[in-house]
Amino acid sequence: MSQNSVAIPAPTATPARMREADAAQYVGVARDTLRVWRSKSRRAGHLIGPRWIEVRGGGSRARIIWYAVADLDSYVLAGVVTLEPPRKRGRPRKTGGAA
Repeated sequence: MSQNSVAIPAPTATPARMREADAAQYVGVARDTLRVWRSKSRRAGHLIGPRWIEVRGGGSRARIIWYAVADLDSYVLAGVVTLEPPRKRGRPRKTGGAA
């Protein structure tokens, strides 16, 4: 490389899975939020937050938590809001016509 050239980093592909801290940043929540969602999911018996992968290890590492990027994307896209035209409120009014 010459003195004036700038090294351009190679593009990095999004990994297929992420550790907890990276997943939290990817979704835009705190790491503790993911932990609370997992805890509430276990107690409620249904999923709260994105799906996760739990790998049980030995020794001091009791478990490793991974999140699949596809699951994170699905979770975020499930929250997309679409607006519908406002509904009329109140009772329908009688229209014209003599009886």
